[in-house]
Amino acid sequence: MFAHVAQKLLRLQIVRYGFTGVVATGIHMLVAFACLYWWVVNLWLANVLGFISAFVFSYTVQSLLVFKRRLALKNASIFFLVQFSALLVSITLADTLTELNNYLRVVVIAFLLPMITFVVHKFWTFSDKGPQQP
Repeated sequence: MFAHVAQKLLRLQIVRYGFTGVVATGIHMLVAFACLYWWVVNLWLANVLGFISAFVFSYTVQSLLVFKRRLALKNASIFFLVQFSALLVSITLADTLTELNNYLRVVVIAFLLPMITFVVHKFWTFSDKGPQQP
């Protein structure tokens, strides 16, 4: 029964998008932690390496499985621009929503930004005009 429900949910594009984001976050953390633990690099470098790993995974899976598009440099560039802009928006929101407690700010940002980036990716990054899979 659970497998049947999971299969139905994964047919929904937004669920695949969210699941991919969760896995990408895990990859970022795993790579960053591994860099800190085994290679004793500084935190900045560990996060950059984690981000790059998560970005490559996320762009590839979002392209092929979520939005059913071919990998393309133009889309990868737009994807990066959207993700980087989301980072800037999250920093701005965190600094702006000062009347909320810190934990609530994190929750607001963690739920709001993925919804916004999903819509932007759907209608810009991976619009119907982009290169589709054969």
